[in-house]
Amino acid sequence: MKNMRRMLAGLALAAVVAPAAQAATPLIINSGLSNPPSAKAFAEIVAEFNKQHPEIKTEVNIYDHEAEKTAIRNWLVASPPDLVYWYPGTRMHLFVKHHLFADVSDLWKNLDFKSKVSPAVTEQLTWHGKQWGMPYTYYMWGIYYRKDLFKKYGLEPPKTWDDLLKVSATLQKNGIKPFALGDKELWPAAAWFDYLDMRINGYAFHEKLCHGKIPYTDPRVRKVFEHWATLIKNDYFTENATSYRWQGAQRFLVNGKAGMFLIGSFFQQNIPEDKRDEIGFVRFPQINPDVAMAEDAPIDMFAVPQRAEHKKAAKTFLAFLVKPENQTKLNRALGQLPVVKAAEAPNNPILQHQFQIMQKVEHTAQFYDRDNKPEMAKQAMTQFQRFLAYPDQMDSIIKKLEQARQKVYE
Repeated sequence: MKNMRRMLAGLALAAVVAPAAQAATPLIINSGLSNPPSAKAFAEIVAEFNKQHPEIKTEVNIYDHEAEKTAIRNWLVASPPDLVYWYPGTRMHLFVKHHLFADVSDLWKNLDFKSKVSPAVTEQLTWHGKQWGMPYTYYMWGIYYRKDLFKKYGLEPPKTWDDLLKVSATLQKNGIKPFALGDKELWPAAAWFDYLDMRINGYAFHEKLCHGKIPYTDPRVRKVFEHWATLIKNDYFTENATSYRWQGAQRFLVNGKAGMFLIGSFFQQNIPEDKRDEIGFVRFPQINPDVAMAEDAPIDMFAVPQRAEHKKAAKTFLAFLVKPENQTKLNRALGQLPVVKAAEAPNNPILQHQFQIMQKVEHTAQFYDRDNKPEMAKQAMTQFQRFLAYPDQMDSIIKKLEQARQKVYE
């Protein structure tokens, strides 16, 4: 009987200590948050998550964006982490089609997440009626302009294409280049193609074009190049724009040599403190009043690889990451916009203005190089750069684009 009591006592003790002795579930996150402020903010969010979820042990691997673009397919196929940083839209679809990302629709449903973000965000994370990742930030493109120069010459921020042409002509007449542009890295000029196409032909047309379903020889695409050529032939862009990176071109706006700059909100982190009050922001102007005004607003997301070992822990972390307070904290460090409506935009008048705009936008594009297959994007952006230098070669450039589309998509 004495031995029986000892055995029962031992079993009771084991029952008490066994849960504490169990190893925590590992959670491996491959993150693209590599710049120091955002890495620090993400680390703080992870630390708080671990505090609230001691049953999970989180490990974060940080990669720069270009390194991850090269390595991600190997990760997903060979030895996937539990969460991976990536992009919605076409880039996401490519991995979903090959069964490399897991469906997280159950998490969206449990969080009632569609009600917490704009329809445009939901659209970009949805494929065949299901959601394949959780967004944590995005940034808006648009036209930054010198408020002091506009005031000096009696100009208003352009709301229509005619407004844009009049503003540009006035600036040019007074010795100020209308638009700063640095296209050495190929992608900055693609924003011009995106916006002209979406403003002339609409988001649905632009999406089909980027998915290879519309030929570049379509007259509606030619109309995009004709509008663009008007600006190029009037010499409204920075001279030798292809020799500057976007960071190099921004100085023309900052020092008042240019009046406007089409760029993403990441630009704001580079504005000198003493120039911030002189810089304003306006949406890319309307061209065709019959189409809704969509925006270039690239989203960053985390996805759960299909072969991840710890999907439950991954979803627990994603639910934590999209809480308004965490969205607020992370995006203050990024200098970008939180996707959750209940979060707060950074303490910056332009970002707060953009945050309000984005709550009402029905459709967003992910930017030309994300919305196309990579091989198409590279060839097309090379032709866009050629167009900046040789707008009279429009026919040849359109032909090259169509040849690339057929090769890549057909």
